Amino acid sequence: MHYRIPKSEEVVIAIYKALKKYGTIDSQWKLREKVTNELKNLDEGYRVSIQRVRKLAVKAGFIKMEIKSREGEEEVTTCPVCDSKLKKIKNISLWGKEVTIGYKCISCPYKSGKKKQVPTRYIFHLR
Repeated sequence: MHYRIPKSEEVVIAIYKALKKYGTIDSQWKLREKVTNELKNLDEGYRVSIQRVRKLAVKAGFIKMEIKSREGEEEVTTCPVCDSKLKKIKNISLWGKEVTIGYKCISCPYKSGKKKQVPTRYIFHLR
């Protein structure tokens, strides 16, 4: 069986319809299932990945996203949620030196301490 990849606009509309119908969706896997069901109304062959749904949801602007995470091992360079650059969160120490205390994504609500925060659960709400 062949599959087709939907346009980004179609996926964003499907995300909106799914969230309007269900209100809050408490995992990215469930969001993908609901979005896939909405896309199947347009074309039975449409398929979409979890990562693509999550990244389009972040960029859509009508979604409030909560991120539950745990501490990882290495330092962070790019956002694990949307692959954007991370901005350093800085503070001044008692000795007057600038110290990096964490990182914040410029595109989504992801925040991390000095060590990487690995996302474990995403919760999606319609604004």
